Amino acid sequence: GVGDGYQHIVVTINGRKMNNVDMVPQLLSSISPASIKKIEIIKSSGIIVGGDGANAGVINITTKKDTSKEVSFYMGNNGLVDSSFYLGHSDETFSINVSGEAQKSDGIRTIDPEGNKDNNSFETGAFNLAYTPIEALELRLGASSTRTDVIYGGSLTMEEFESDPTQQGTAGGYPSSSTRQKYDSKVLSGGLTYDISDALSLKVDLSNEKKKSKFFGLYGSTTLYDYNSLSTSLDYEADGFALKAGIDGFYGNLIRASSLDLTKKNQAAFLMSEFYLGDVTLKAGYRYEVIDFEKKDAESESDTLHGVELGMNYLINKNSSTFFNYSHSYESASLDRLFSYFTPFGFMGYVEPSQANNFNLGYSHIVSNNKFKIAAYYID
Repeated sequence: GVGDGYQHIVVTINGRKMNNVDMVPQLLSSISPASIKKIEIIKSSGIIVGGDGANAGVINITTKKDTSKEVSFYMGNNGLVDSSFYLGHSDETFSINVSGEAQKSDGIRTIDPEGNKDNNSFETGAFNLAYTPIEALELRLGASSTRTDVIYGGSLTMEEFESDPTQQGTAGGYPSSSTRQKYDSKVLSGGLTYDISDALSLKVDLSNEKKKSKFFGLYGSTTLYDYNSLSTSLDYEADGFALKAGIDGFYGNLIRASSLDLTKKNQAAFLMSEFYLGDVTLKAGYRYEVIDFEKKDAESESDTLHGVELGMNYLINKNSSTFFNYSHSYESASLDRLFSYFTPFGFMGYVEPSQANNFNLGYSHIVSNNKFKIAAYYID
């Protein structure tokens, strides 16, 4: 999507969904670049494990758990300063790491007649600990905190932008006004992985995230978020076959001033299988999800949704392969678009989840110095 594409993609950090229950993008600045190990992009698929919101795909971000050390620092125009770090230690029993980033900018836009700028700053830090008391068991604990303070410049006319995009602007015939936002997030997480056998393992992760977003000015507002997540899965892998079965739970509460108190609950069960048949790999999965929406002292709604994935990859030779993928995905509406709260603004009543059928057909050719891929894509 050109404007709201972030709403159609599930973004996870170490398995925890970063998506919000309202029309606010994922807080990617809460991840220090120095801590990132891998970014996995799953196009037009991922509904089985990713769940509600994966109409266009999933982005999975995994952070490091190794012994590396990294510090970076840079400066730029307009008073821009940024630094990030990662410090890790790992042995047979303990894995511990800390990471963080801090950035500030004096701004590039004039926001008022006094010449003040749209300055901004943010700081983020994370701590993760893993303990392996026996070879088959890993216990995990993590915490992170992010603080942002941003001033957004007002709108410009096209003529003003082309002549000087750093000016305050007079869109609408009068000086445009800026908006200041403070946005804080705190996350606590815990989990375990237990290897029941060489082929079967159990994974459990839970987390709590509390966020506060405050806008200043004439139309200022404060929004409080409280998210609780639970993710469990049984993973089985043997020669020629892999299976993942799990249960997910999510409880999200949004409070804005005294007029809006909304709750969203997701409960899901899923099954994903893969079959390795020589040069052919087959994938099949199903997800059952119930989503409940509640407004305090008012309406409540519920939807039952079904996700499906089917896929095939055929290895022509060691460099070439063809693939096909189908998925039926779904995405519930943002909480601040629901119920009668927005009725005076033209949104009448409950907004049902959107559903999509995705088709992909493609060919890949990979050699040591080049990767070529072509795909036909269709979504209904």
